[in-house]
Amino acid sequence: MSDNKSTDSPKNKVCFIISPLGQPGSEARGKIEGLVNSVIEPLSNAGYNVISPLDIDTQGSIAKQVIKLLLEVELVIANLTDLNLNVMYELAVRHAKRLPVIILAEIGTLLPFNLMGDLKYCN
Repeated sequence: MSDNKSTDSPKNKVCFIISPLGQPGSEARGKIEGLVNSVIEPLSNAGYNVISPLDIDTQGSIAKQVIKLLLEVELVIANLTDLNLNVMYELAVRHAKRLPVIILAEIGTLLPFNLMGDLKYCN
């Protein structure tokens, strides 16, 4: 994982994605890869370095690295599809810090009532 925040390059903002990941080759993994490639990766055109948990390859505690990103990056996109417990925990960490989050979910995902107002549906 590279730290582009300290450079003067156009991509000095970081967007971290929290999402259910699934096993390699699984339907869940295909969905997150498709979401990142077609919807989220275009944020790079707006100056964001987009990081998914799949990009974390630094040795050490993955949980600590994820928490550090949640607390420090400029933007987090949370995919709440399937209501994954890890994603919900990571979203709570981000909310506790009161930093920007974009919440996404597949149509048909039944979100907890306290998150319904944060979700915008689009077709």
